[in-house]
Amino acid sequence: VPDRIARAFPTVRVVQSRDGEAFVKLLPEATVLYTWSMPRRHLARAAKLKWLHTAEGGVDRLLSPELVKSKIVVTNCAGVTHDSVADHATGMVLSLSRRLAESRDLQRQRVWGRDLLWSGDRVPFALTGKTALVVGFGSIGAAIGRRLKACGMTVVGLRAKDADKTPP
Repeated sequence: VPDRIARAFPTVRVVQSRDGEAFVKLLPEATVLYTWSMPRRHLARAAKLKWLHTAEGGVDRLLSPELVKSKIVVTNCAGVTHDSVADHATGMVLSLSRRLAESRDLQRQRVWGRDLLWSGDRVPFALTGKTALVVGFGSIGAAIGRRLKACGMTVVGLRAKDADKTPP
């Protein structure tokens, strides 16, 4: 990605840092920052920073009081990754319900695991007829809900902004 950005904007210096020390050293010269996080202790070093963009759907983890008071523009990727995150979450639900990780491990050990998997308290189960509570029903939660509903589940969504409301 840095190479593509540099080619598209040849007058811009694009630097990629994957370790904390390099990040801290480069921060004083940065005017634009694309990052997953911005530790409060480093914000004072970002004297030239004008724009901070995160790949996350929300910015709540970034919004320290110092950042809110600053003139730095903060943007995110809200709505961009909801389908891929929902696909992954739904895949995990299916994997857990069918005990796929244990099945894979038994297969690698060349063990016929039917009796092991279907005994005890954690037998594989179908999702149809089950109820899923999705905590956080924004674009990602709603996308997960649609997928789980397609699996035959009843979906209940809880939004943070409604959590403190008393039902009628």
